[in-house]
Amino acid sequence: GGYRRLVDLSQEGLWTALRGVRAPAAAGTSEGDSGGGNGRQLPFVPGGLPVAASVVFEGLRMARRGATLTLMDAQDATMLTATGLSTLQDLSAQIDTCIGMAQRHFGSAVCLREAVGALQCSGLVGMEGLVLSLETAAAAAAGIGLGLEDPASVVVAARMRELEAQVQPLLLVGRPNTSGFDNDDVLWETRMVNVGDIVMQALRDVRAEVGGWAICADVAAVLSAYDDPDAATAADGFAAASKMLHEQGAQRGGADSLHAVRGAQMLGEARHKEGDGSPKWLALVFSSSTRLRESVGAAAVLREASQHRIPACEVDVGRAEAEAAVRQAKSAVQQALQSAASLLQQEDREAVRRPIAESMLHFLRACELAREHESLKQVLNEVDREVSHLLGAAWRPESTSSSPAPEPNSCMIPEDV
Repeated sequence: GGYRRLVDLSQEGLWTALRGVRAPAAAGTSEGDSGGGNGRQLPFVPGGLPVAASVVFEGLRMARRGATLTLMDAQDATMLTATGLSTLQDLSAQIDTCIGMAQRHFGSAVCLREAVGALQCSGLVGMEGLVLSLETAAAAAAGIGLGLEDPASVVVAARMRELEAQVQPLLLVGRPNTSGFDNDDVLWETRMVNVGDIVMQALRDVRAEVGGWAICADVAAVLSAYDDPDAATAADGFAAASKMLHEQGAQRGGADSLHAVRGAQMLGEARHKEGDGSPKWLALVFSSSTRLRESVGAAAVLREASQHRIPACEVDVGRAEAEAAVRQAKSAVQQALQSAASLLQQEDREAVRRPIAESMLHFLRACELAREHESLKQVLNEVDREVSHLLGAAWRPESTSSSPAPEPNSCMIPEDV
């Protein structure tokens, strides 16, 4: 029972990591070419994540968790022979080796040091504070172990949150009058050498390793410090999301974690609509919700919509026949979204982003099914924006031109690879 489940968790984690390793190679492009909302073509990553390293580290984290818990159970209950225990210890050591290799090639500490080097080579004046912040974060990132506790991941997630706020003017490249730097010439000069791109890539790479669970744990700690009952409730939502992701991983717990965090977001929005003004912590909840979506991927966004958002939609109806029609429409939309999510879990073996194109067909089918119901259309519009942010230019209706359309009355859920 439990023993087999933990072994399966390790095996599933290793397969997940392998899929992540294959993704950039299959696409023939490096992770540095990714960037969800900026319109660039992305290498397709199973699960619909912006960065392949997210899948690699997510898989390795689950593999380490399964192996560690299995060893603990086996030693406590003496359920294995000496040979079996030795085999399990060998597996754990091999997982450690894989983690070390991944961290040496594209781990947080390495990526942060590369960002420091790029800034130092730029010759820019006034970057000392930013360089120091990156160096401090790199030192903390060196302690990430992907273990059962792994407090270093939460520390690094907090530093990335603080760093993003510090360099926000560099990230808002499309706003030439952005304040935040005393000297406009310095701000323009930093843009000329792509400082914003360097920092954004570092933030993305670091979050790929720390994972959504650490991002949520950090935000929960910040929210719990507010003297506000609603902030405490929001903190509980982020803490619940962190626990789900840490124990189940993004593929199993991603949709439910998004749902838990969306509850915190809705709480803050309700306060604003009541005329009390936006609570101070609402901006943190919104930005952290975006970071969580980037960590769990587009497939989780679609599954959350299917499992939680569509069923919760309130549709005005006046007759029993209309109620039946709404239930039928909701069910069909849910099926189409679930099909779209499942397709994004597949590997892009032909390197032509086919999973995205086929997923988009099912999403368009969901939109067609919801056309008579304004509340359903509103949810799907929001989902479309969230997925587009993650998948970039590939999530466009024109990407479906070479893929066969799903049957009008059948949105069957394909088997995950």
